[in-house]
Order: sequence, then structure tokens, then C-alpha cells
Amino acid sequence: MEKFRIVGLTVVFLLICAGVAFANDTCKSCHDGQEDRFVKNTHARLETSCVSCHGEAVKHQQDPSELDMLDMKDPKSAEAVNAACMSCHANNQRMMFWDGSEHDRADVSCTSCHSIHTVGTEKVSMDKCLSCHKDVRRDVNKFSHHPLAEGKMECASCHEVHGTLAPALITADTNNELCYNCHTEKRGPFRFAHPPVEENCLNCHSPHGTNAARLMTQNVRNTCGNCHQYAHKATLDTQVGGGGATAFVKRGSCLSCHGAIHGSNTDWHFR
Repeated sequence: MEKFRIVGLTVVFLLICAGVAFANDTCKSCHDGQEDRFVKNTHARLETSCVSCHGEAVKHQQDPSELDMLDMKDPKSAEAVNAACMSCHANNQRMMFWDGSEHDRADVSCTSCHSIHTVGTEKVSMDKCLSCHKDVRRDVNKFSHHPLAEGKMECASCHEVHGTLAPALITADTNNELCYNCHTEKRGPFRFAHPPVEENCLNCHSPHGTNAARLMTQNVRNTCGNCHQYAHKATLDTQVGGGGATAFVKRGSCLSCHGAIHGSNTDWHFR
């Protein structure tokens, strides 16, 4: 009995493979270039056929001008394209937050970033992300930036493009937890904690890039002056008697004295 069962399963498998081969051969008769690229793709190793993603395309096979199949590159078909991909990939853990994610709501299709025909569909380049996120392209080329252009990081180092429960598709629960993955020395806990630091690293830093040092949103004096009004040069000028401003007032930095700005275990002045 077991022998017949094995034979039966083998026959079914061969029929499926024959069906896949037939479907692909039919499409290849016209789309030869696509087939040559597809055989190197991950999908080809899964015994999928053209109709698995594009549909039966019965009319198209009879008359090439009839386009009764799913066009994976048509931006108007984003919902249908994603449904086709999710028919296989829905059980992937990385896709569990796709529905309702920022990219899903923006009608971004899977094929906006991935190609189902060519090699390397799994890894998406930074240039692909920056083709849409042009504000980020501007920032990563500023004076102070994370080493994205240098190839030491990638967008996926911080963002999960398929969706998360955190803001801006970041891979941690909060901005601070994400930053602490690399900047562990800033985590604390500190005896004297700096409230804006504990609240959000982005209170002082812009993560994609700035023209101020250390990814700060502004220079040190102005950043501190957002909360500490007496740190502004005009106020310090008044404190030292009008035009008698010291060298510190003219050129100094708050960090000259308050070096442990992220938190201190010894001094509540963050020294």
C-alpha cells in the first residue's frame, strides 16, 4: 500500500512539474529575455510558473494584444500585485505588520522594490529607498551623517520596510532603544539624567544627516538654547556687562564645561 502511495505522489509531482514547464515554455516563446533572467531567481527554484503570479492569461496567449494578466509594474495594480505576492509570503514573519503599514497605505507594491525575475530580490539597495525618500537623500549627503554612503550601514539597519508597530518603520520600540543598539554608552541609567535625552534622542539629533557636528539639529549653543534660554549669546552678553563678552561667549561651547551631556553619575551639572 505504501509503495502505491509513493508512486502516486511521484506521479502528481511530475505532473505539476510538467505543468510548470509547459506554462513557462508557452510564455518563453515570446518573452525569451524574461525567462533567461527568471531561471536565476529564487522563484524559479520553487517550481513556480509564470501563471503563478501573472494569472492564466488565456486571451493573451491567443492574441498578444489582449492583456488579461497581472502587470507587476503597473502602479495602478499595487493592491492586486501585493495580493499575488502575499498568497505565498503572508506567513513570513517579516510580513506580519504589512497590512496598514506606511508603505501599504501609500500603495507601494512589492515590485516597486523587488524584482520577481532577476537575481537578488531579497536585498534592496539604499538607492532604491532614496529614489522615493528624496529628503533623506539630501540629508545623508550633508556634512554630518550616518555612514550610509560609505556602505557601513543601510536603511534596513534601522527600518523594517514591511511594517512595524513603531513610528517611521524603525526596528525598535522607540527611537532611543534603536539608537542604543549602537550607542550603548548613552543608555545609562545615570544618577543625574538629562530629561530631553531620556525622552527622545531626536530632541537634539537628526538621524539621517545635518550640517552641524554630531548629527545635531543645530550647533551646540542653539540646541542647548532651545531649553536653556540663558545659553543664548545675547543673554550671556548681558550677564557679563554688555559689550564685555568673554572668549567663551564669542566662541565657546556648552560642552566645554558640560561634557557629560547625556547623563552623569557624579555631577548634576553633567560634568
